[in-house]
Amino acid sequence: MRVCLSSTMSAARLLACAALIAASCAWPLAAEETKPQNLPILFDARERLPKPDLSSLVRLRFLTSIDFPRPFLMLPARFVRNLKASVSGTTAASLSGHPVGVVKGTVHEAMLAVFFPAIKPVPFDDKDALLAAVKDGKVDAAFADGLQLSFWVSSPAAERCCALFDGPYLSQQFLGEGMTIMLRQQDADLTAAINHALATLSRDGRLQEIYLRYFPYGLY
Repeated sequence: MRVCLSSTMSAARLLACAALIAASCAWPLAAEETKPQNLPILFDARERLPKPDLSSLVRLRFLTSIDFPRPFLMLPARFVRNLKASVSGTTAASLSGHPVGVVKGTVHEAMLAVFFPAIKPVPFDDKDALLAAVKDGKVDAAFADGLQLSFWVSSPAAERCCALFDGPYLSQQFLGEGMTIMLRQQDADLTAAINHALATLSRDGRLQEIYLRYFPYGLY
C-alpha cells in the first residue's frame, strides 16, 4: 500500500511539473500574439551596423596641419542688365517684377531667391544659355558670378549689349570666404606677414589698383 501511494504521489508530482513546463513555454507565445503592433522595434538581430567610413581621416589630418591667412580676393555675385531694357533706377530694387535669368541649381539661384525675393527668376540650364538670353533681350538682366560677368561684358562676344548693374554682393554662406593662400601651421610668422601686407595694401588703395590692372572693367 505504501508503495502504491508513493507511486501515485510521484506520478502527481510529475504531472504537475509537466503542466508548469507547458505553461511556461506557452507564455512567450501568448505575449507575442497580444503584443501591440505600434511599438517600435528597438533592435533587430538581422540588422548590422555599417562599417565606419574612415576615408576622411587622411583629409582630417591634412586640414589640422594647415592654416590660411586673410583672403586676398573675394568672389562676388553681380547683376548684368541689357542696356535696351527699360529699367528705371540704379539699384537692384528697380529689377523687382522684371525677368532676371539665373543658372538653375546653382548657389546664385539660391542667393537670388534669398537676397531678392521680389525679383522674378528665370532659370536656364547653363551659363551660355543665360548670357545669350540677356544679350538677345529675352530677360532684362542676369545674376551670376561677378568675375565671369566682368570679363564677358567687356568681351567681343557681348557686342556691348550689356553692363554690370548694382552690387557687388558678397556672402560667405553662398559664395564662400574668397581666395586665399594655404600655409603650414608651423609657418605662423609667414601667415602674420601676409595678413599685415594685405591689410596695408587695402588701406592705402594699392590693392584696388592691382584689381583694376587685371580686371579693368571692374570686379567690385
